[in-house]
Amino acid sequence: MKHYKVFIADDTPLIREALIKSIPWERLGCIIAGEAEDGLKAKEMIDKIRPEILIADIRMPGLDGLALTEYSNRILPDSKVIIITGFQEFEYARRALQLNVKDFLLKPLNNDYVMRVVAETVQELRQQEKRAEYEKKLLQENADYQTKVRSSIRAIQGKILSDLFLGRGNSGEYSKEYLKEMGLAGVHIQVLGARVRSSDEQMSTAVWNQIIFYMYEYEKAKNVRVLEVRNVKDILFFVLDKEKKSSRSHKIYMKNQIIYMNRQLRNELLPEICACIGNVTNQLEKAVECGRQVMEVLEYNFFMTKEEILEVENYQLLKGKKSSYRIPDFDKLFLALEASDRENIRGEVQKLVEDIARGTGGNLFQIKCLLSELCITVLRHYNQKGKDEKITKLIDEIDNLVNLEAAGAYVNEFMDEIRKDLKQERVQYNPLVQDAIKYIQENYGKDISLTMVADFLAVNPSYLSRLLKQETGENFTDILMDIRIRRAKQLLHEPGVRITDITELVGYNNYEYFFQVFRKSEGISPSEYRRQIKQ
Repeated sequence: MKHYKVFIADDTPLIREALIKSIPWERLGCIIAGEAEDGLKAKEMIDKIRPEILIADIRMPGLDGLALTEYSNRILPDSKVIIITGFQEFEYARRALQLNVKDFLLKPLNNDYVMRVVAETVQELRQQEKRAEYEKKLLQENADYQTKVRSSIRAIQGKILSDLFLGRGNSGEYSKEYLKEMGLAGVHIQVLGARVRSSDEQMSTAVWNQIIFYMYEYEKAKNVRVLEVRNVKDILFFVLDKEKKSSRSHKIYMKNQIIYMNRQLRNELLPEICACIGNVTNQLEKAVECGRQVMEVLEYNFFMTKEEILEVENYQLLKGKKSSYRIPDFDKLFLALEASDRENIRGEVQKLVEDIARGTGGNLFQIKCLLSELCITVLRHYNQKGKDEKITKLIDEIDNLVNLEAAGAYVNEFMDEIRKDLKQERVQYNPLVQDAIKYIQENYGKDISLTMVADFLAVNPSYLSRLLKQETGENFTDILMDIRIRRAKQLLHEPGVRITDITELVGYNNYEYFFQVFRKSEGISPSEYRRQIKQ
């Protein structure tokens, strides 16, 4: 059982000693925590000791018992004060009553009376603690009940919105009174849709968890209610606000929140989101329709845009219309491939990809289907070896593309591989050139030069240079760069290998130079290339 701390303040040593030694404190449920011979010292000590019971002489030097009682009441409102007084100090005692003193001990002190007063004080303290504990329990139970009620209301709100959005009911099924009771009537509703810029399921899940956390932070900060509705690729947030604000204010708050969330995701090295903001309404049915509009804008613009924030009002909705677009002829692309004209191939690829994006109205599914058709047609046209395995692989890879820029880069790389294979098939290189290329392929990670290759083959460097150009159409530097960049791209697919290590592994001593060479070859930096792979 708890023992209460007792502090004694009296300027008479004999009274302090008598109280300390003659009263069975432990039996009464107390311990002596300290003593003082004057009020000032007592004030300093009770501030540190914080006793539950203070026994003080009504008259002491420095600070009398009444002033000490006032101080104790201020810093220890739950403590009890017992005053030691004499008959001649009645006026002091009357003032003590106004300070809510527990009891008085008259001089000379009577041990039995002191024990009875202390026992009553201890009992009062115990009852006081029980009441406080009971009140705390009641408050906690009430808080738990309120949490359950809020949780239940949130679940009901979420189910109503989810059912309406997914077409499993209509708002007319619910009475106005019920919707008001559930907090879905008489409020302003803002809709936010979001999609992760990644095809990695595990990465997307991590992003969704973070986004939900950030939106619940927003809920607390703005005193609104945030409800989520999941779709296959997207998540919708319905933000309910009882406070009347302008549509502009709602949108500004939401834009700032999206910018904040993407900044936090970047800090966590997670993919960003593309978000779409819907119009504000105070009607549930219109809010659900707005949610569908938000999803439509995301579906038709996510793949084509680099923007992190889209707004429904800035886009023309297709209202269910389907594109009848068909991919155009590939004659110019075939001519460029057969001519092994890399720049021309890239130009044709860019035109085709942009034409597909425009012709489909940005529909993600149709874009990916047509890009797959483009690549498969090229594979079959040139009767590529192992084309069935390649077709399966490219369909998976195209399905994982997350934006138009990544699509263009992928198709360019695919066509470049076709170009090189075609060139290899058509040309039977001079045995010396074949040996030179083999040596480069085996030693690209070293600091090799034309002279080193020529020495290995026991030929003149100038002669080897002319022969390489004549047979391959490329000089030694271009051949070496091409082999190194192809290997670098393979290593960039391995997340455990740092870019600085890749620089050395493919034969470059200087990262800045490697960066320039890679960017010149691929149009993007090594880190951007890796980021596209992750996405």
